[in-house]
Amino acid sequence: MRGIHSDNLVAFRASDTLVSALRLQAEQSGVSVSEYLRSTVREKVGL
Repeated sequence: MRGIHSDNLVAFRASDTLVSALRLQAEQSGVSVSEYLRSTVREKVGL
């Protein structure tokens, strides 16, 4: 799956509280917010 590259962009509005929590979780996981979200979504949808 790593060999597949896509330029798809997903964007959404989020409260300051949510963004702060995402940043903290990503930092604690040692990844960027984008990678943290990708990983979380993959788990949620079963990929």
